[in-house]
Amino acid sequence: MEKDRSDNIALIDLDGTVCDHDGALERDLNLLRSPSEPLINISKWRDKSKMPSHISSRTYMIRDRSCWWRDLPPIQQGMDLVGAMSKMGYRIVVLTQGPRRNPSAWKGKVKWIDKYFPPHTDIVITRDKGIVYGKVLFDDYPDYLEAWLEHRPRGLAIMNDFEYNRGFEHPNVLRYRGKEDLPRILEALEKQLKRKPLEDFYM
Repeated sequence: MEKDRSDNIALIDLDGTVCDHDGALERDLNLLRSPSEPLINISKWRDKSKMPSHISSRTYMIRDRSCWWRDLPPIQQGMDLVGAMSKMGYRIVVLTQGPRRNPSAWKGKVKWIDKYFPPHTDIVITRDKGIVYGKVLFDDYPDYLEAWLEHRPRGLAIMNDFEYNRGFEHPNVLRYRGKEDLPRILEALEKQLKRKPLEDFYM
């Protein structure tokens, strides 16, 4: 099958966008806690520097297996939107960060993509999402969205709605809470698909 070479690229993040990294990590950390330890809520430690050392060590142990990444549960809301983008004519390219000290994660992420995305889906694993071209970025993390939009003033970004990103706003970012947001998002995706080079984009 010939690959799609169009420049109508939609960049798709993995963790927190189409697969549930935090939910799986919280589940497995709680399986490792002693009876005297309180239940773990991973959202308390979005800033990893504040994570207690014993929790950090357990996190490393859990995430140091490629099969853990391979078996992350999909986020159906995110997968539904990716399917809609593909049907509209976007070329789907997975854009994910690769932990520098954890090559097992890279291998597991590729296996996850092979499991849930069509064959021949292109994959970019990077430490800097801002350098990668696309018309659309679907990502949950504000820092990555800001880095990408700094170089893509005409880009459209879509962000799953979570407690940890609710303070972030940008005129090019649409928040995705579920079916109620889909009509507006699909309309913006259609406009972006038809936008000509160097033409400004307005939502």
